[in-house]
Amino acid sequence: EYKAVFLNYIAIKKKIKEAQNSLENQSQDLEYKLHLWEELNNASLRIGELETLESEIKSLSNVEEIISTLNETYQFLEHPEVGIVSQLNEASNKLNRITDFSNEYKSIYDRLNSSKIELQDISGEMSHLIESTEMNPERLLELTERFDLIHKLLRKHDVLTIEDLIEKREQLETQTSGFDNLSDLIIHLNKELNLISDKLEKLSLKIRKNRFASIDTIRENILSTLSQLGMENSQLMIQLNETSDFTLTGKDEVLFLFSANKGMEPRVFEKSVSGGERSRLMLAIKKLLATHQHLPTLILDEIDTGISGKVANETGKVMQEMSQNMQLLVITHLPQVASKGNHQLKVYKEVVDETTKTNVKELSQTERLSEIAQMISGSELTDAALNQAKELMNLN
Repeated sequence: EYKAVFLNYIAIKKKIKEAQNSLENQSQDLEYKLHLWEELNNASLRIGELETLESEIKSLSNVEEIISTLNETYQFLEHPEVGIVSQLNEASNKLNRITDFSNEYKSIYDRLNSSKIELQDISGEMSHLIESTEMNPERLLELTERFDLIHKLLRKHDVLTIEDLIEKREQLETQTSGFDNLSDLIIHLNKELNLISDKLEKLSLKIRKNRFASIDTIRENILSTLSQLGMENSQLMIQLNETSDFTLTGKDEVLFLFSANKGMEPRVFEKSVSGGERSRLMLAIKKLLATHQHLPTLILDEIDTGISGKVANETGKVMQEMSQNMQLLVITHLPQVASKGNHQLKVYKEVVDETTKTNVKELSQTERLSEIAQMISGSELTDAALNQAKELMNLN
């Protein structure tokens, strides 16, 4: 249960770290992006505005010429004596006298009258334009500044239209709001992490309690096996120190302090044992673990390194005891250990077609006797070695 919660704890911490990194990266240019967004937002851009500004600026920039031209044109149309409209009125009145004589004359009259009406309409609009058009330098300055502002923004963001600027503003808004989203996410994840931490704290305390309860049993079991292996003066202390943070196995640092000899203060066993003592200590621990973990198979790879003689024989007996409850595979160079097995496989190398191959062969009873005797005497097989091998294998 603790491990499942711990893995979730690690995953949440990783998410927080990633979010913080993203937040840090974003914060480096956030201020600039906010400035760009505020600049665009304060501009209150409107689609089609640039064309309207351009037209109005042209009009105000040429207002004197426009008023003068409008007045002159109006005089052409409405001058009392020579104006086009006055002359059309006179022409229309004269044509009207002969309209009854022919439809042709009537048609010409109607067309002339229609032109007169159109020109009168144009004249009226022109009169309105003359009245409404005036010089306004303040308005021209305002429009020019607005026009310059928009063009400055277009150059700054390297775009062509107001639509592009509006799209840029929306992108910046999304990017800057993402900063707030990350901040909210980190706050949420930290709250979740605190809840998980509380649960881990309770579970780790339960694990520590169980560890304290089992220390004496573990210590006595290991010392008993070590005594069987010829290390009856061994001292073993198991310390639990609380760690600053949770680990995969709880919130404890477990220290094994060991001494193989009387009068020597127990120390961390990595620094306090020889090769042979280390092998026997590891065997004692493996035996204890195998008893409680109900393993189907255990492989011991030269765990008997550095021991010999009577201790080697006792080591073989301990392995025999372990094999009562599981399948035990042992790689060894000791005849005392090899002789205790129910079966024996020999691993050897040979050169075939200039290539070295490794072979494994199961030995018969007779082959086992020869192999164990050879392990005792070396390359030369002696009668004494054969007799000692028989004794080890209980064949006498």
